[in-house]
Amino acid sequence: MSLNFSLKYVLLILTSIIFIFISISGVLFSLLKFDFIYEYNLITYPIEERTSLHEEKLRKVNLQIKDYFFNEDELLNVEIFNNKEILHMKDVKEIIKNIFFLGKISSLVLVSLIYVCILKYRIKLHTIFKFSSLTYLFFSIIMLFGFLISFNQIFIIFHELAFNNDLWLLNINEDYLLMMYPESFFRDVTIFILLGSFSVNLIAFLISKS
Repeated sequence: MSLNFSLKYVLLILTSIIFIFISISGVLFSLLKFDFIYEYNLITYPIEERTSLHEEKLRKVNLQIKDYFFNEDELLNVEIFNNKEILHMKDVKEIIKNIFFLGKISSLVLVSLIYVCILKYRIKLHTIFKFSSLTYLFFSIIMLFGFLISFNQIFIIFHELAFNNDLWLLNINEDYLLMMYPESFFRDVTIFILLGSFSVNLIAFLISKS
């Protein structure tokens, strides 16, 4: 196998992985920016019953959280949350900001890599998106299979890797943040992200092929 051949496929894999990350970042941005997941949560889970808060109050808190992810405030100003919950949300916001920042940087890198793929290695655009779609489909199947076995364990492992403190260890009977956003809600959001970003990959492939 020639070095040129090897570099070609390394470049194809790298480009596909970066596009997958960008699609995940974009879908996450859309979910947090618009009302869909917040309304889905209110409709799907007994949040009023869990929290003993009226729907109007819950919608207000949802709006405050949604705004918090996109404003410059360091701390979330919601009166029903205690100090531990507020500090945990600070950590969550930092991770989300980093994901969005890396998404922007990755977009610039992606353009450069596609340029090299097409001009230097004669890789067609739809081949890149086809590879990313197949890679993501394989990844999604593994993730969904893992969810069926034990989403709780995956949820715990994610938090242990993502956070360097124990602020995420909340009490579902005392902390409003966990009462409002139960573990099953995050499972559903993860599935939305997987399906949404896979759809982005598939649409990109279909458009580029046409």
